[in-house]
Amino acid sequence: MPRPLVIVLASLLKPLGEPRLAQKLAPALAPCHQVHVVSPAGEWPSSPNSPVHEHPLRPYARGWRARLAQVRAHWHWWRQLAPHVLIINSPELLLPAVLYCRTARLRPRLLYDVRENYFYNLRYQAVYPPWLKHLLAYALRAIELATRPWVSHYLLAEQTYWHEMPFVRAKATVLENKYAGPRPTHLPPRRPAPGQPWRLLYTGTINRHYGLLRALAWVKRLNHGQPVPLAHLHVLGHCPEAALADEVRQVAEEQDFIQVEISPLPVAHARIVAAIGQAHAGLLPYWPNPSTDGCRPARLYEYAAHGLPMLVAPNPGWAAWLARHQAGLVVDFDERQPSLTQLAEGHFYPQGPPAEAFWGEAEAERLRGVVDIQGLPV
Repeated sequence: MPRPLVIVLASLLKPLGEPRLAQKLAPALAPCHQVHVVSPAGEWPSSPNSPVHEHPLRPYARGWRARLAQVRAHWHWWRQLAPHVLIINSPELLLPAVLYCRTARLRPRLLYDVRENYFYNLRYQAVYPPWLKHLLAYALRAIELATRPWVSHYLLAEQTYWHEMPFVRAKATVLENKYAGPRPTHLPPRRPAPGQPWRLLYTGTINRHYGLLRALAWVKRLNHGQPVPLAHLHVLGHCPEAALADEVRQVAEEQDFIQVEISPLPVAHARIVAAIGQAHAGLLPYWPNPSTDGCRPARLYEYAAHGLPMLVAPNPGWAAWLARHQAGLVVDFDERQPSLTQLAEGHFYPQGPPAEAFWGEAEAERLRGVVDIQGLPV
């Protein structure tokens, strides 16, 4: 059996309790190693006797001064904990982590948990002016390429990153963002009682490219002219863009069939799971965009794991996945006269929640294998 290692999971943006940190990576490694999580404060869904050691930082704040302070705090903990393996998940930590691993006495191995293709995000999403987004995107790609020789291994949260980031293929392992909770023993009814409205759900990160505004407009058209609303929409998630959050709240205030719970910080995962249990269908109204077209968002796996039918925007990869598991329908969220007839007549998940939606022992073993190899002496 490999010797126990000191492993540090370092996150600049994701808080303690975030599912990939708290329910996947840390629990998979803790039985064999001493695991520390250095991350912004959040809710940690484990018992007081958890073998994982948490080191909360100040909640994440925007701005370069706040990020610099976070990096300094990480550096402090790295020096104090002296890990054999350092796992980071933020591109802002790449250069500091390489510098630390090259100068620390133990010469720790560095693993980069690639949560998103940030180069694609910057290049293809309209978050910044065109000149700035291209400058930032190529500056980031230059850092990714420059640090590659000192990154021992990459953990890819999406299969598509294998194709989008060819420079990491020689030392990368795909660990998708599947659902890590228990398999449900009972599925609630996924259709309303006669005379009751459909309960639709949108959860997770709220971004203009993820299509929430078009979903709100779609639900308004669905209920237009109805004496009683056909559907209610519950929005529960994290929106880092204050102007977008205000826009969503303003739409919701005008409609009594839209309930909005938006936070500038990530929402506790337990609240999302509880909302899934109360819904009849989940929405994935993403706009077409190269930054997301090849991805399978975590909410897709979460909805499937709970047997929640999905209404998704056209996407060849998602459509094939839904058809394979009879997990939902492809919907045009821009149609002028939407209908829920197909949803009402559909028969979903005839075999129950698909095993493919769950993070299991196979993923945990793959992660442990990578870490055990990387933890060998240099």
